[in-house]
Amino acid sequence: MSLKAWDLGGHSVVRELWQDYYLEADAVLFVIDSADHNRFQEAKVELDGILENQQLSNLPILVLANKIDIQVIFFLS
Repeated sequence: MSLKAWDLGGHSVVRELWQDYYLEADAVLFVIDSADHNRFQEAKVELDGILENQQLSNLPILVLANKIDIQVIFFLS
């Protein structure tokens, strides 16, 4: 088995490049930083876009939450 992977990053500038890799992809691994709750909505919007993309409709998509071992403390004011 041979595996080629691209770490494309999730910042807005880099997200514009994602579509350049769609045609050659056999699967998508979507990683969410579970310690960064401020970006959950942003991640949801991007994941929704991936799930609605016709070019990706036949590809397996794995959603992975990393940093689940980090305890995040919220302060309510």
